[in-house]
Amino acid sequence: DADMQFGLARALMSGSRPQALRALGCDVVDGVGNFLLVDARRPAAVVAARLADAGILVSTALRLPFPNEYFRVSIGPAPVMRPFLTAMEGLTG
Repeated sequence: DADMQFGLARALMSGSRPQALRALGCDVVDGVGNFLLVDARRPAAVVAARLADAGILVSTALRLPFPNEYFRVSIGPAPVMRPFLTAMEGLTG
């Protein structure tokens, strides 16, 4: 069911995925929603464009109350998130 799928995806992302992104040098804001805010320590528009080249879409249209380079990535099941992490490794590694 959809609630269980969301719960599993959330558990996966709140477990090792934020730490994996942090290990790549990213700042990660992990809330209780179905997304993460990620700062890859480079312009968000550049990161979003490179991710788009890999077929991964993220949002940079964030209205946060402070200057930032965060982008928003929706959380999905592990098979969907693995390509994102692989692409991020290529961007930051």
